[in-house]
Amino acid sequence: MTEETELTTAIKIKQSYLAFSGHLGAFLMAAVGTYSSTALPSLRIDDDLGPQMTQYAEDWIASIIFVGIAIDNCISN
Repeated sequence: MTEETELTTAIKIKQSYLAFSGHLGAFLMAAVGTYSSTALPSLRIDDDLGPQMTQYAEDWIASIIFVGIAIDNCISN
């Protein structure tokens, strides 16, 4: 392999990794963001799953992802 071919291969690997990371991040954000829309109705109806849900607890469950994003933003900068 020539030096130019090795450099091109390294760039392609890096671009593939970045594209995969971006898509994985978007997928995980969507999965976490939609979790509360499917979980909260079940938690409201069935008291056997845990304590009775209050509006305060539902608000925390739905907003915890955004609290995590804010904290991560402060840490990563």
